[in-house]
Amino acid sequence: MSVRFVERLEDANIVTHGGKSFHGDDVFGIVFLELLLGSVNCFRIPYNEYSPALKSENLIVFDTGGGRFDHHQKGGNGYHSLINKEKEAIPFASFGLLWEEYGRKFLKEYFESDNEKFINFTFNYIDYHLVRAIDASDNGIFPSMVEGFENAYRVMTLSCIISFLNPEEIVKDCDNTGLEMAIKLARKAFLITLKRSEGAYNYNQIHEKMDFGAFSNKYDNTITKCLLDEMKNSIPDEINDVDFSEYNDEKSKINFVWDKYADLYCSKEFDNSAEYAKQHFSTIIYGFAADSMGIGMSFNDRVDDMDCPTLKTIFYSPEEYGDDFEEDLSKLFHEVFANTHKAALFKIESKEYVEEAIRTTNGHVLVLHKKAYWQDFVANMPEAKKIWFVISPTDNYTWKIRPIPCKYNENGYKKGFPSKWYGYSKEMDQKSSRFDKDVIFIHPSGFIAICKTLDSALKLTNLALGNQENRPIEPIK
Repeated sequence: MSVRFVERLEDANIVTHGGKSFHGDDVFGIVFLELLLGSVNCFRIPYNEYSPALKSENLIVFDTGGGRFDHHQKGGNGYHSLINKEKEAIPFASFGLLWEEYGRKFLKEYFESDNEKFINFTFNYIDYHLVRAIDASDNGIFPSMVEGFENAYRVMTLSCIISFLNPEEIVKDCDNTGLEMAIKLARKAFLITLKRSEGAYNYNQIHEKMDFGAFSNKYDNTITKCLLDEMKNSIPDEINDVDFSEYNDEKSKINFVWDKYADLYCSKEFDNSAEYAKQHFSTIIYGFAADSMGIGMSFNDRVDDMDCPTLKTIFYSPEEYGDDFEEDLSKLFHEVFANTHKAALFKIESKEYVEEAIRTTNGHVLVLHKKAYWQDFVANMPEAKKIWFVISPTDNYTWKIRPIPCKYNENGYKKGFPSKWYGYSKEMDQKSSRFDKDVIFIHPSGFIAICKTLDSALKLTNLALGNQENRPIEPIK
C-alpha cells in the first residue's frame, strides 16, 4: 500500500481538492482508495480549477469536480440511510459516497468472502462506527457536548484531530506538514474499525460498548508525559509529583499538570498575553483530558444513530493498535501542541486589529483586509453580537465569507445564506446569472462561500442580508 502525491494530472489515478486545506472526508477518501486499489497517485487540484481531463474513466475524482463522489453541489449528493425515522439524515460527504459505491466490493475482496450477511454486517458496522461521523463533520453537523465535565473543551474526534493537523484557518503560515500524519491516522483508524467489524460479527452486535478499563491509564500517561515535555523549559524542574501508576477517572493527570502549570507556562511563553494563550490552549488540553476520562460527545440528540469516534477509541490498546502505539500518539500530540502554540501567537498578533475592526463595524458584516484569527473574538466580544458574517482573504488570493453560528461551535447561524444557494458552483452553474461572475463556490451546508474578489464577496453578502439593490457595504480600511 502507498499514497503518492503527484504534480501532474496525467500521472494520477485519483483526484481530490488541493490548496492548503485538507479535511476528514478527503483524507479518509484517500486512505480508502489506497486500500481498495492497492496504491494511489493522488493529484490535489485547487477548488476553483476544473479540467475536461477530470472526466477521464481512468480517474476517481472525489470531493471536487461536481461528479458522483462530490457533495459540493446544489442539494448535496444524497443522504445516509436512516435507522431512526425521527432523527435527521446525514448528508453524504466524499468518504461516504466512496464507501457507498465501493464498500461492499472492497469487503468481499478484503475478507475473500461472498457471505452476504457478513458483508452487509461489516459494511454497516464501518458505516455507523466511522464513515457517518466523518461525513457529518464535513457537512457542518457537529456532536453535542455531553454534560458532566466542568471545563470547556474540544473533544478529540477524528475530524477534529485532522483539523488540528491542518491549521490553515488558525495559523499564519501553514505548510501542510500534518497531511502525512493525518493519512497515517486515518489508515490506522480504518484498519482497526475493519478488524473490529469482523470481531463484532461473531457476537452479532453492531453497536458494541467498549470497556476501556486499564487503557485509560496508558492513554492518560502518554499525553501527560508529552505535555510535561512540551512545558519543560517553562516550568520548574521539581515536577515529580505526578503518579503515573494509578488512574483517577474523575480528574486525569493531563488536567492535573495543565491546571498546575498553565499560568507559569503561558506567562513565560506569551508575556502580557498569557491569559489569551491559556484560554486558547485550555480547550484543547481539556479535550485530551475529557477523551482520556471517556467524556465525549454525542450526535444522538440531533441525527440518526451513529458513533462519534475519538482519538482514544482508535488508540484503544497497544495490543490492538500495534507496537508504534505510544510513538504515534506522542507525535500526534506534539504536532497538535505545536500548531496550538502557533495559533495562540497568531491570535495574539490578530487581537488588536480584529477587536478594532469589530468596534468600528456599523453593520452586520465584518470585513478583514488581511488574514487574521477572528473566531474567538467574534464569539466572545459583546460588541460582536451584531456580526452576522465575516469576510476575509485566503492564501489562494480569493475571499472567504463565513456566516456566524448562533453559539460558538454549535449548529445554526445568526443569519446565514438562503438554503437555495447551498451547493452553488460557478463551474457547475455556468449559465446562471443570479450571482456576480466572481462568486466561485458556496458549500452545500452553507458554512462558507468563496469569491474571487472582495467586491464580489460584499455583493453576495448584501444579497444574503436582503439588500436587493446590491449597494456596496462600506469596507473597513
